[in-house]
This record gives sequence, structure tokens and C-alpha cells, in this order.
Amino acid sequence: MLNLFSIALANREMIFDKFEAMLTDMPEHTVSLVREFASWVLAESLISINTKLYIVMDLINGGNYKSMYSWAEEQSRLSGRKAEEVLRERLGHYYEKRVMFDRAFEKGERFVYGALNAGGVALTSFDQYCVVLKSSFQSGVEKTGEIACLPGDSLKIGFSNNDLFDLSAIESAVAPFSERHRLTASVRGREASIVEKYEWPTLIASAVRYFEVILIGEISIDSVDCVRLTKEEYDTKWDLCFLNLGSKRNEAERALVNDFIQLRRAELDGRVKVEVLR
Repeated sequence: MLNLFSIALANREMIFDKFEAMLTDMPEHTVSLVREFASWVLAESLISINTKLYIVMDLINGGNYKSMYSWAEEQSRLSGRKAEEVLRERLGHYYEKRVMFDRAFEKGERFVYGALNAGGVALTSFDQYCVVLKSSFQSGVEKTGEIACLPGDSLKIGFSNNDLFDLSAIESAVAPFSERHRLTASVRGREASIVEKYEWPTLIASAVRYFEVILIGEISIDSVDCVRLTKEEYDTKWDLCFLNLGSKRNEAERALVNDFIQLRRAELDGRVKVEVLR
């Protein structure tokens, strides 16, 4: 069975060469901007995971972030249902591809999926809450070597148009985390040279584009730098919790209220930093 992280490490020189080759036909001013962009990515980017509020609360209350397979095993233990059945239900139409990808690699069932983030809430098209991990957590995982980057969604890069698993596409695209700055600059560098610098974070992660990070590691609240969410999401939950307090709520709304109030308490108590972004 193949080791994704070893493949990524073997691509280090290729990623470096691709980046340098891209610069050879650029004007000097553009080269300077692209190199500055790469340096900025190396200095500013962190790993983020977009997830649901109740998972944020599980972290705050002492739980660990679970891979999909660990979550399915826990659900199986609690419910008596087969873990594979639970996993298939959770993943829906992504099940076949996700399982095929993960099980092609050593320790694939322990993979945690995130994205590079250099500001903003990023992948809110997936989930509304962005857990940004600390640089110390990032450094710790780098030391284990069990972390890699892809220039996009592994389920798009790793599968052909007829949904066949394309290992060679992954092998040629995956990069070691240490080369994340050159990977991102190779893909977005030309754009970075023509937009304002305040827009650079959106070149790293936006609602439609991102650089996927795959890692193995234990993520707890001690790993979390901050939780980010949009002002729209924050205001919606704030109003639900603290306005019209005499109104009747259904069970789903009560659960959301409870979770958001716990998040607000944790923020006020200094247990987690919350960043609300416009």
C-alpha cells in the first residue's frame, strides 16, 4: 500500500523546479511580486477545517476532532449499526470516491482533511464555522512528516471524468507541506501579481477554490488558534439566541441556541478566540 506523505516528500524537488521555471518568462517586477506572495504564504498560512457548530462545541468541551472513520466507529458503538453503513449514510454520494481514495493509502482511514488559510472564513460552502489551527500544532505535524498539500479537492484531482480513481494524478500533484508556498505560488502566482495584496487571502481559500491539506494528527481545543465565522452567520445565531426571548422554538432551534450560547460563554471565558468576519 502506498504512503501519500512519502509520495509528497519525493515531489519536493519537482515543486521547487516548477516554481522556478514559471518565473523565467516573467518580467522582473512580476517575479518580485510572485516571490513576495510565496513568502507571505509561508509566513501567514495556517491549516483550517470548516465544520459545524456542534463539532466546535465538542472540541471546546474536551473532545477531539475525529476522522470520518473514527466518527462512524463511535456511532456504531452507540447505535449498534454497522460502521460502514453509518459511513455510507454520512458521506452520501461522496462515499464511493472518498473511501476509494482513503483506502488506497497507508493509514488512509486516519486522514484529516483541511485547507490552507491565510485569512477569512474560507470554505463556508461546506460548513459555516472555520476552525483555524495553531502554528505550533502545524509545526508538530510537520515534524511527524504526516502532512501533505494538494492544489484543490482530492476527489476532483484524483478521479477521471468517468469517476475512475487516477493514482497518477495524485502522485504528480501532491506536495510536501514544506513546499506549500511554492505550490500555491505556482498555481496562483500570476493572479497574485495583478490583484491588490489585501485580496491575497482569497487566492489561498475562497468559497470555490482552495488548497487541500491532508494530515494525521490529534486535534483538540489546545490545537485551535481561533474559530472564524461570517458576520451574517454570527448575527443570525445571535438574533435566534438573544432576541424575541419569549417566542417558542422548535427542538432544532433550541439545540442551536444551546450550542451558540456555549460558544459565546467559551469566548467570554477566554477558552476560545472567536473572529467574526464581514
